Amino acid sequence: MDASMKSLRVSQSPRLSMKSPAPLLADLRELILDARQRIAQTVNAGLVLLYWQVGQRIRKDILKEKRADYGEEILHTLSAKLVSEFGRGFSERNLANMVRCAEAFPDPKILHALSAKLSWTHLREIIYLGDPLKRDFYAEMCRIEQWNTRTLHQKIQSMLCSPQSRIGAKAPRSCPPRPRPHAERP
Repeated sequence: MDASMKSLRVSQSPRLSMKSPAPLLADLRELILDARQRIAQTVNAGLVLLYWQVGQRIRKDILKEKRADYGEEILHTLSAKLVSEFGRGFSERNLANMVRCAEAFPDPKILHALSAKLSWTHLREIIYLGDPLKRDFYAEMCRIEQWNTRTLHQKIQSMLCSPQSRIGAKAPRSCPPRPRPHAERP
């Protein structure tokens, strides 16, 4: 081998390079962080769909799509068995959330689309909104604005969707009308 080939081989070696590894390190960090984010989103979407399916099965097979009084007893029994095998993610409270999710979003296609952007924690905030228009509004705002769950909770509490809460601004067409407050008692 001649001297020029040896020098070329030495300069291409990462260990012997005189260049700073900072750009390479930054690129590698970005690759790792992007992969972690994609994996977390995939896992989250899978969990949301699993929880919806569990809620749907309980709702259809056990509760017969009604809110039966014995449903609480059944959730307690199911939860005890599932928690012992699969962990606290299947607590009685979480099973009730799963059933409510299946009630709030009966169409799996809609839930599938939401699960790509919203976490289970987001959905737990949204599913208990009684008005389907509000649920849709807040779900869409979370998706578009990429709200974290704390922001979602604050927006729901502040009635973002209410025209009265935004002085001088009209509510978007997707917002349902704000319910009138009850007359105050002296």
